[in-house]
Amino acid sequence: MHALYATLLLASPLNLKPLFDPNAEGPIHDERAYQRAAQHQLLSGPHDRPATIDVDNYDLSIKVEPTLGTVEGQVLVQYRSLAAALDTVELDAVDLQIAAVEDASGAALPFDYDGKLLRIHLAAAVAGGERSQLTVHYKALIPQVLFLTGPQPADKAQMQAAYTYTEPEGAREWFPCVDRPSDKATASVTVTVPAGFKALANGDLLGTAFGQDGTTFRYRMDQNIATYLVSLAIGPYVQVDLGAAGSKPVRIWAPPALAEKAAITAAHTTQMMAAYAAFTGVEYPFNSYTMSVAEAYGTSMEHQSATTMGGTRITGDESGEGVVAHELGHQWFGDLVTCRNWGEVWLNEGFASYLPYVYFAQRPGAEPRAIGQIDSWRGGYFSESAKYVHPLSSPDPDFSQLFDAHAYDKGALVIHLMRHVANAMPAAAGAPEAFSRALKLYLTRNGQDTATSYELQRALEETTGQSWQLFFDQWVRSAGHPELKLSTSWADGTLTVDLEQLQATRADRRWRTFTFPLDLELIDDAGAAHTVTLDVYDEHQTFKLPLSHAPLAVSVDPHAYVPATVAFAQPVAAWTAILAHSPAVESRLNALNGLYAAAGNTLPDDAVALVRADKARFIQISAMDLLSQRPEDREKVALIYRDLAGALLFEEDVSVRQAVASTEAWLVTTLATTPTRDQEAQWQRRYLQTNLVTERKSLLDMLAKASPERAQEFVLARTEEADWTTADRRSFISQLTRAVTPTTLAFIKDSLAGASPIYNQWTIGNLANAKVDSPELVPVLVDGARTNRSYEVRAAMASLLGQQTSSKAAVCPELAALAAGTDADPLSGVLDQVHAAAAAAAKELGCDAR
Repeated sequence: MHALYATLLLASPLNLKPLFDPNAEGPIHDERAYQRAAQHQLLSGPHDRPATIDVDNYDLSIKVEPTLGTVEGQVLVQYRSLAAALDTVELDAVDLQIAAVEDASGAALPFDYDGKLLRIHLAAAVAGGERSQLTVHYKALIPQVLFLTGPQPADKAQMQAAYTYTEPEGAREWFPCVDRPSDKATASVTVTVPAGFKALANGDLLGTAFGQDGTTFRYRMDQNIATYLVSLAIGPYVQVDLGAAGSKPVRIWAPPALAEKAAITAAHTTQMMAAYAAFTGVEYPFNSYTMSVAEAYGTSMEHQSATTMGGTRITGDESGEGVVAHELGHQWFGDLVTCRNWGEVWLNEGFASYLPYVYFAQRPGAEPRAIGQIDSWRGGYFSESAKYVHPLSSPDPDFSQLFDAHAYDKGALVIHLMRHVANAMPAAAGAPEAFSRALKLYLTRNGQDTATSYELQRALEETTGQSWQLFFDQWVRSAGHPELKLSTSWADGTLTVDLEQLQATRADRRWRTFTFPLDLELIDDAGAAHTVTLDVYDEHQTFKLPLSHAPLAVSVDPHAYVPATVAFAQPVAAWTAILAHSPAVESRLNALNGLYAAAGNTLPDDAVALVRADKARFIQISAMDLLSQRPEDREKVALIYRDLAGALLFEEDVSVRQAVASTEAWLVTTLATTPTRDQEAQWQRRYLQTNLVTERKSLLDMLAKASPERAQEFVLARTEEADWTTADRRSFISQLTRAVTPTTLAFIKDSLAGASPIYNQWTIGNLANAKVDSPELVPVLVDGARTNRSYEVRAAMASLLGQQTSSKAAVCPELAALAAGTDADPLSGVLDQVHAAAAAAAKELGCDAR
């Protein structure tokens, strides 16, 4: 080791300079001003309506018909007055039929209802701070947040079931409530369902009763819960026990045909719980944890103690584990501590996105998935930031962008940097790490309550003894990220590093600089790696590093701590040196990408050899992905593919198996020749034998390459079989709806008419992408646009009618009627999206042309 290089290993204290902004006076964001601006987000919707009550408890007693999707019953609302003299209680209630309202004595109360807001006039004013209660009797005829499943053309054995998804403000569609995250309350749910069905709600099961009307289940959640987390899952489920977290049972409810696969997907839940408890210092916070499978649905939801797992994630091969880990993470971040307003949803989603990384990073053999988490965050956020940016924390968020890559991916990236900075501070010494100690303080102080970014900031400040105002101002309450331009030169024993911040993220400033520690990894001429940390804070900085020899290469941010884009040009040889010698997988991954660009969007043969020898599977996976962008690199892809395929007997991580399967499909589909019948028969046999969903999807692509018609026949035969996963059935639909043929026509028509909105949407999406124009489909599209239970499906079918050029004369009058709202639906007032879609389709079709 060179002596002067050795000096770089000496740890220097973190010394982040003040924000460089000569026009700034004090913090960018003041908490009191933030709270004033955010006040309307703390109100019940509409967001500008003052909050007049604080709900203590909801007690629901309802009957649900899971085949019809109706909810009928009553809700007891126990509340405390926030007004000096409360004479009117306002509850959110969308498209409900309100039968009656009663006070605590059972006396009827007058009310006004406009389809969105229920205003109840009290017989006597309730004084400020005084507690009272009322009961609302109601019926929900077609709540859009209650999703139904049942037999489908692509899944004739699909379980009849119903389940709620209400985030952010959909609870008001199935029970009257104060529907805002800031008003948490305890809750009881007593639900009666038809005989043969089971019902899952939040909290402890207090009892089950059997009667002529069906089976009644009573649940109680004694810890405060936000309304969007109150949930139902109803169906003839089977329960699979997964162990326990201490004395707290862990299980998953699954459709009978998917029970075994669900058990495999969720098998490591208790290990995840242990990892999260160790990281946060807080044990799993509720009395039990039950996941239920929403068979046809794609999205999962972190309902408190009762997560709903989208069926597409139940794969039976561990590839759905990331979602299991994400939703479990929400039990701490989102459920135990809930964002106080929707402008702080990153506190829910950022941490839930980060915790799977924590789990995979400590799980033996799961390194590819741990590194893949960071790579996914960066790809997701930087892709979105090319279109728009906004702060993570905002008192007035755009509701159309609540659940975007900022909340999930940038949130996780900022948490990764936050953890790095916290653990590098002078007061960070000790165990557990400083960041974990801060999380424990944040979770215990705000448990069963709500929080904003200021609560997290205070926990970090108290733990580290340092101010975090600057960090949160820049990374959380301001938009954008550092866009760095870096160059290096070496002369006379000095490495000069020139660094610029090029971003412009504030309208009233040309420059908005970020402050952060930036690691540089220097590779010396013996192949050893040395790290130096730069304090970055200014628009333009120059750093002088004394070295005895010029480094072979410089790796910027080798552990990917900083959410920044970096423009840094190096020769191919320098990137190759990092790939060969850097001990950090993230650094080698960055070098792989830099090398690919520097070499003209390919990898030289010596780099391919380094990739093949690399011990990190994620490097090999990433190299295959890069090289698969050009058919000319097919032989290089094949070399890496053969290495990995040959190692699969010893490889347990599912991400490697997925990459091998996807690459095999790419290799086959880039062939200039058509596969033989023998290959086709072999692929069919493998399809029926493999337990990997991704491999089955790849094999279908390969079969379609050989013969689309025979692939469709093969798929049609599979729809009659019971035990395929929802992800498989989505592949079936994709294969069978790419075009209307004699083989697929009946299936497509039946699929469009099916009851599942998710399956409907998959079919419609494929037909739209294929620009299908078929007179045979027009009647079923028209009927669906008028009558489908899902308004989103109605709108999608109306849009698809806009492609039916060959049936223009028949379609235009139907679109005109839909656009005008002349349908007979009693809830036509909420069909605006259908009317708008029909009007746009009519314009696309040229119906107004003369």
